[in-house]
Amino acid sequence: MRDYFAQEYFTFTMVTTRNRKRTEESNENKEQNLE
Repeated sequence: MRDYFAQEYFTFTMVTTRNRKRTEESNENKEQNLE
């Protein structure tokens, strides 16, 4: 049971980190477009 939870949590963390990176990149692109 604990292994399953650890796997789910790991996947969730990976997805969140990837989404946060993508958000930061798109924010940087918006700032560059404003210049």
